Amino acid sequence: MNLIPTRRFSGMAAIYGSVVYFFMSHISIFFYPGGTPWDRTTSGYHYWQNFLSDLGETVAKNGEPNLSSMIIMNSSLIIFGISLCIFFLNYSSFTTRRWMGWLASSLGIFSSIGLIIVGATPSNILKDIHLFGVYMWALGLLIALIITLVFNKKIIPDWLTVISAIFMVLLAYHMYQGIMNVRGLPITIIQKIVFNLNVFWYMTMGWFLTQE
Repeated sequence: MNLIPTRRFSGMAAIYGSVVYFFMSHISIFFYPGGTPWDRTTSGYHYWQNFLSDLGETVAKNGEPNLSSMIIMNSSLIIFGISLCIFFLNYSSFTTRRWMGWLASSLGIFSSIGLIIVGATPSNILKDIHLFGVYMWALGLLIALIITLVFNKKIIPDWLTVISAIFMVLLAYHMYQGIMNVRGLPITIIQKIVFNLNVFWYMTMGWFLTQE
């Protein structure tokens, strides 16, 4: 019995997880009561001023309960992370050297588990574990991206290789912002760009895996 899913199934899992995360996370925005990390008097969610993690907290920044937004957002992250674990089981298909592909797959699964941890730990009550999950996601994915770009099997077209490189640079910069404790619009804006690129990248890579 083969416990590894087919490449098509892994690709479809990435597409499904990306779509579910994208829509559920944006739906959760409508339930967020208000407040940003720098202004607790605002009403509703301010896309470029709030962190994504604000949506998953038990209490909004303005002090009001945030149960609906928290459940929707955190559920979407857990679903996303599980689907990406399935995706990375066949990720070695993208690399020319099998052992490097296995390394990239392992790092991708490590990154995906980080997403699950992020979804399972609201940052206002389990901040240290939440941040640990964030760095698991970012670091694992960053190294997997580097391996993919260096050992590209040419399954993906040149335009997606360019997008992958841009995504890699922005992800590394976002990690730098976190390490340097950058606050304000510079980090919240980059976070939104990085995560939207993340969703697009997984959807596209998943589609190419289904064609294998």
